[in-house]
Amino acid sequence: MQEVTVSNLPGAAIWIIAISQLLLAVGVIAVLALFGSQVVAILKEVKGMVEDMRRDAMPEVKATLKNVKTISDDAARTTHNVTTAADKVAGVISTLVSRFESPAVRMAGMLTGVVAGARAAKHAKSDDRNKKGGKSGLFR
Repeated sequence: MQEVTVSNLPGAAIWIIAISQLLLAVGVIAVLALFGSQVVAILKEVKGMVEDMRRDAMPEVKATLKNVKTISDDAARTTHNVTTAADKVAGVISTLVSRFESPAVRMAGMLTGVVAGARAAKHAKSDDRNKKGGKSGLFR
């Protein structure tokens, strides 16, 4: 195994190293400050652009939202009116059907009776010809 020997550095070397470390720290702080000031300037510029855009665009956005609300309200009113009209039409149709249904049923019953009566009369005439005498056709 090898052994590592640590020797004492002279005092001047330690001072040189310490001063170089301080200069490095000051340089890093200066670079960070410069970088930070650049970032702050960019953020201020972006904030100004956002404010300008907000000032310029907000009236149009508000007007568009107002138009959308108006259109939505109009659509709701139209839907309500159409529903009301459809209900009225359905009521009228229901009334007409109920009023015409009773005469139609009576008419169908009457026609059925007339047809049945005509058939009975037709068959009665042909039965009368076939009968040859006597009561109720007992002597044929």
